[in-house]
Amino acid sequence: MRSVYVVPGLVLNLLGATFALQGAGVLPTTVMIGPTWIVIGLVIFLAGLGLDLAGARARPPMPQS
Repeated sequence: MRSVYVVPGLVLNLLGATFALQGAGVLPTTVMIGPTWIVIGLVIFLAGLGLDLAGARARPPMPQS
């Protein structure tokens, strides 16, 4: 059950970091430069971090007997 949260969380972390770095001009891009993309990237990154934390706190499934 943890992977249901962690995998999408990691994908959002990568996308958010990419957007933020492109907005800051660290990664090459054509149109995604400016503070708007930095904020969008940070929001996406934090959403992914929330999913990661939810997955880390999730209890493992009960074994079937």
